Amino acid sequence: MPDTDEHIRFDDLVAAIDRTLQAAGASPEAAGIMARNFAGCERDGALSHGVFRVPQIVETLNTGYLDGTAEPTAEAVSPTYIRVDAKSGFAQLAIERARPLALQALEQHGMAVIAIRDSHTTTALSGLTSSRLPMPASWRSPQSPPGFRTPHLWAPTARSTAQTHSPTRPRSPARGRW
Repeated sequence: MPDTDEHIRFDDLVAAIDRTLQAAGASPEAAGIMARNFAGCERDGALSHGVFRVPQIVETLNTGYLDGTAEPTAEAVSPTYIRVDAKSGFAQLAIERARPLALQALEQHGMAVIAIRDSHTTTALSGLTSSRLPMPASWRSPQSPPGFRTPHLWAPTARSTAQTHSPTRPRSPARGRW
């Protein structure tokens, strides 16, 4: 039986996805961020958020529903609350725009909240935040387990808020983690 298990170097995969997204209308910056994100998900075994999603993004760019050239704007609404208007672009690029303000808030206050509106994403957000907005050791709780490096992210979804937190439905471990 022939070997059908083909491999591609990480950098080559990033470059191929980057070219594909730029050809579909994404800006070089957005394409680069998304390509690293998709390839990272693929590398890390999160296949449902990796290369599998690239055709969907290309189709969404081609329809104009997603603006691949959008320039998100970030503003500090309070010392720890950053609001970002993604302008119908990628949520990952919006996070990048919020990064300087979030790092400042983390340094000064030990926490930051980033609220993004009018954005699109079909891949992981946690890789962007946990690896690029690290939590310094001095901000960790004394009860944090060994090796704890970053805060966990949780974003409510229609399913999580309506089904697992409904006052009329009991919480159940069968519905997943919450």
